[in-house]
Amino acid sequence: MASSGRIILISSHVAAGAVGNRIMGFTLERLGMETVDIPTVLLPHHPGFGLGRPILASAADFAALLAGVATRFSERPPLAVATGYFGRAEHVAETARFIAGLKERFPGLVYLCDPVMGDSDRLYVPEPVAEAIRDHLLPLADIATPNVFEFGWLTGTKPEPDPTALVVDARRLGPAEVIVTSAPALMRGRMAAVLVKPNETILAEHPVVENPAKGAGDLFSALYLGRKMLGASSEEALAFAAAGTADLFVVTEQLGRDELAFAEGQDVMLRPNLGRIALRRIAEAKGPISLT
Repeated sequence: MASSGRIILISSHVAAGAVGNRIMGFTLERLGMETVDIPTVLLPHHPGFGLGRPILASAADFAALLAGVATRFSERPPLAVATGYFGRAEHVAETARFIAGLKERFPGLVYLCDPVMGDSDRLYVPEPVAEAIRDHLLPLADIATPNVFEFGWLTGTKPEPDPTALVVDARRLGPAEVIVTSAPALMRGRMAAVLVKPNETILAEHPVVENPAKGAGDLFSALYLGRKMLGASSEEALAFAAAGTADLFVVTEQLGRDELAFAEGQDVMLRPNLGRIALRRIAEAKGPISLT
């Protein structure tokens, strides 16, 4: 294992379900990594399953929580931070200050920003929250994992059917690694996670999922970040994250669930069938891809 350091997760917490910190924390801990879970909102379940009263801390209480957590890393610094869903713009601003402070204290810290704010051509967070994520968190991020709708909203573009059209806008977004999920693929009947780095672009293509269960983006981000922290290359982490997510979809569908069956499918999620994934380089990429 690369290190015994911790990964800090800042996202929603649901009492029942497979989204936010619940799925991310489980996934990273199954990979052998300790997590520090900071809830941005408490919910009975994913809002898509019906209205539930969200429990949101005040800006002052949330800032106090972050400040308390920041005192815990003298002996074992965090390896990484990942952020996801936010219910208040003030929480985003406080989180940006928290991450900036950690980056100053621990220069090697990796920050993954999953800009959880919309899907299916609509925002599902208040616009000030989306704007705060764009303006305060993305500039700090080393890795960003928007879905194709979020990518279009963040860049002010309408993603084209050709995935190569994402490359220029992804590089303008800021983070050194941008992974656009649920993106168009080069092969018919498939969709892709498109990894855009400064000098190369790689697609991980997988079969289309007609009715994806909630939490896929959170799972993908956790698998990718976890594999990277364990020493995998970006290409290897991309393949494992895409394959692990696709394999868990299969288990979930077999069980007839409407939420990711992460407990029953944890073994295939962590030891996925890489043959389900086709990796392709596009744009200026050079040479074949080799996975170990």
